[in-house]
Amino acid sequence: MKKALFSAFGGLEKKYLVKQYIIGIVICVFYANIVMKYGQGLGILTIITFGINTILYPYSQYLFGLVAGCVFGSTRFDLSSIVLLIAKLLSVILCWTGAVFIAPLGLAYIHYRKGRKKN
Repeated sequence: MKKALFSAFGGLEKKYLVKQYIIGIVICVFYANIVMKYGQGLGILTIITFGINTILYPYSQYLFGLVAGCVFGSTRFDLSSIVLLIAKLLSVILCWTGAVFIAPLGLAYIHYRKGRKKN
């Protein structure tokens, strides 16, 4: 079990992970500011949830990229930069918010892919 976890969590490039963790931390701080301003403050459950989402975000974003690549392939869209920026922002927010649910699938895929490369 320990080997499978190390295989899955260690399956992405360091450069990609650093970039995605920076994005995840920015989103976490943004949401924390919203909760502190309009909510009841940051409770322990909120902090734990935000932390887990931030840790798992790169793996959910990886899976989202794979699925989008399969669906759209090399299709080119001639849209304005604003529309593409909004779409990217929505995908990032979706991946961070749903990281608890999406990332396990991404981790399973990474583990599966690493296992197939060894054989």
